[in-house]
Parts: sequence; C-alpha cells; structure tokens
Amino acid sequence: MEVSKYLAHFDELQLVSSSDISRHYHAVEKGTDRKVAILIYMKNPRFKGRIFLQPPSIDFPGLATVYDICEDDNFIAIPQEIVGSGNLFNYLLPSPLLSESKVAEIAQCMLKCLAYLHDIGIVVRNINMQNILISDDSNYPFKLKDYILAKLLDTKNLTDICNAETFPSPEFLRKLEYGPPTDIWSLGCIMYVLLCGKFPYFPDVERTMEAFGQIQPDFEKGAWQEISPEARSIVYRMISINPADRPTAKQLLDEPWIQGKCSDIPITSAVQDLKTSIMALRMRRSFGAAQSATSFRYFQKFCEITTQYKTHFY
Repeated sequence: MEVSKYLAHFDELQLVSSSDISRHYHAVEKGTDRKVAILIYMKNPRFKGRIFLQPPSIDFPGLATVYDICEDDNFIAIPQEIVGSGNLFNYLLPSPLLSESKVAEIAQCMLKCLAYLHDIGIVVRNINMQNILISDDSNYPFKLKDYILAKLLDTKNLTDICNAETFPSPEFLRKLEYGPPTDIWSLGCIMYVLLCGKFPYFPDVERTMEAFGQIQPDFEKGAWQEISPEARSIVYRMISINPADRPTAKQLLDEPWIQGKCSDIPITSAVQDLKTSIMALRMRRSFGAAQSATSFRYFQKFCEITTQYKTHFY
C-alpha cells in the first residue's frame, strides 16, 4: 500500500517534528481512537524498490511500542506508541542545566535498551536526542524510539535505504561493516554534549570525516574541569575511533557511575555551550527539513486536511 493511502487510516494528523529524512506526526487511529506517533522516513533516492517489511515482535519496557509498518517505493511509515512529554531535545531547549547524575540516568536507560537490542541482534544506528523520549514510567524515565529500521532491514543495506542523522560512527561513515559498537559511539557523543555542552566532532558528515584521526575530542578544558574522572573515562572509551576499543552496553551498565554513583550538582559551566549546541542542532534539523519539504509536501497537505475537516478517506 502507498504510504499516502495508508494515512487514510488515521485522523487529526499533526506535524510534531521534521528532519531532512523524516517527518514525525501525532494522529488518531480510526476504529480504535488510539493516539499514535507516526514516523515517516524518506528512502534514499539511490535506493529503488520495496523490501516488504513486517513489524517485529519486540516487547521491552524501555522501547516505544511499534504497532505497524507500511512501505512504498519512496517512504516507510511506522505508527508507534506516544511516550510521555516529548523528547530529550525539546526537554533541553528551555533550560539545559544537567548534573552528572541526570546524564548517568539517561545513559543507563539507553544502555538497558541497547543491551536488550544487541542481544537479539539489532543495531539501532540512529540514536540522537530526538529519539530519546521523556517518559512517565518511573522505571524508565527515558525511552528509545526509532530503533526499528535496523531490525526491518539488512544492516548491510541500511546505509543505502535511509541516510544517517546527527552522530554516525566512523565505521558507518566509511561504509565499513558495523555492529553494536556503532550505537555505543552515538550514545557516547550524546553524553559528551550533555556533560560539557560541546560536540566531540562536527555534527555534519563531511567535516567529521575529515576530523577522524586528526582531531581528538577535548576532555580537559571548559566544563570538563568540574566533571569527574569516572565520567571522562566512560565517555572517552565510548567514542574511541576503533570500534573494538569501545565497551559493550552490558559492560557499561556495570560501571558505578552509570548506576548513579556520581554528583547531582548541576554542571553550570556547560549551560551556555549546551544552549549553543542545541540551537545549532535545531538549525541544522530545520535546514534539512526545508530541503526535503518538496518530497514530503503531500503528507503536509494531508495533515492540514485531516486536522481542519477531520475528513475520512477510504
């Protein structure tokens, strides 16, 4: 079924966020009145054809539940659970003031998800701040979404079908074989930003590729002067250029720092840099969304129609 026709199963589509390769909507499923988040990915124009996707059976409390999958030649649509009150990116926009213990809490939730996914052979590959959700679940205050594409697609083909966002690993960018360490890299980059406010590498593919092997992330200046050696050691190992040098999710979960044995004092010296970095990511994402507006124009039109008139399409 064409994704555009598939959306006829939903009412009241509202655009939540956009990037260069995706659109995120909230909607109401017809017949059940269930509120859902619909993630629509644009396939890489170089990739032609369908891959006949099926929703996997994954049940883990730290992962947003996937309800269905729809695919056509150009797009993939994934309706899934709406979690809590937005994502980490929006959570940081008004007041990016974090402590080591808060960053450790975020990391622990994500590492539990990764340990589960890696055990069943899934590499997420696309962990970013927009995919970390703020949850009302006290056991998993942060949940992961957008973990599903790597399960649906052969990872060998993943780079061809959908492009990457934000913090792709060195091996991924170099089109080498990759596995669980690529997720550790992405999460490590996010932790680096949350702790010190700056990017370990440039948040764009070309400059990052040039930097690998030439520029070492700074762990001495700025906010790092008030961050514990334990935090520095963990993040340093997570963003090692060589994937074999990165710890596994299970190994990291055994770290006392990840378990919350760290400072709960806000890292005030990182606030201004973190604000700047968040705004840079926001502008980059907005620019990418503008570039892809033509490709997604039908979905925006459909969104406006269903929201304004609540018309049923069959």
